[in-house]
Amino acid sequence: MFKSQNCVSVIAVLIILGASLNCRSEEQAIPAALESLNRASLPDYASNKLDEISNSLKTIADGSIETRDEDESMHELIRILKTTRSKYQALNHYIFGWNTTMEYQYRANVEAVKRGVEVSRTFIISDDIFMSSEKLNNLLKIFETQKKDGIKVFYGLQRELKNDFDYHKYTLLDAGLSDEAVFATVTAFSIRGPQPAHVKIIWDKNKIKKQNPFPFLEKSLHIKPFDENSKKELVGMMKK
Repeated sequence: MFKSQNCVSVIAVLIILGASLNCRSEEQAIPAALESLNRASLPDYASNKLDEISNSLKTIADGSIETRDEDESMHELIRILKTTRSKYQALNHYIFGWNTTMEYQYRANVEAVKRGVEVSRTFIISDDIFMSSEKLNNLLKIFETQKKDGIKVFYGLQRELKNDFDYHKYTLLDAGLSDEAVFATVTAFSIRGPQPAHVKIIWDKNKIKKQNPFPFLEKSLHIKPFDENSKKELVGMMKK
């Protein structure tokens, strides 16, 4: 599958250059095409696209992809959501990008729900949220909006989770898991604010098993579903 997808990507570059590629023998054609293109004099756009494809081909062989900048990070996270068939789980320590800079990614979440994907998101709330009425109100709006749009919203208090040793390896981790098969870890804060800055995506089952936080979250007594009762509890925790 990945060879075919990247073969298509190479074709796109070759079309830009006015060339052609026969994909009948992908294993020989792709390296040969890349080699010949590297020797060619390319415009900056095509050269940049070629670098992207070459890097992707190298990392795909190792069962992973890493993004290089914010635009690429957002693009790949949206691609994961669009290719999810039945279940998408997310863990967020950084919360506020959902109501500001991450509109396109959120739209992909909603579209996934509409086509029948079960989307769930667990938010981890830090103590500083309860020191500002503005922050708490924004958090509740995000929770309510996502729940209204069909996303299953869960939350946990970081102060409680810190007492659980098993949580320590997930501290500050933002992650997404698609169909139990594609796992993305996210560095969530960028120069533009709270949005994905760097993403590493893996699909090796053994690696996913070692890094996957969702079995822990599902069993933890500190993780709760968001509803009207929990909303009242959160409001009651506001620092006077």
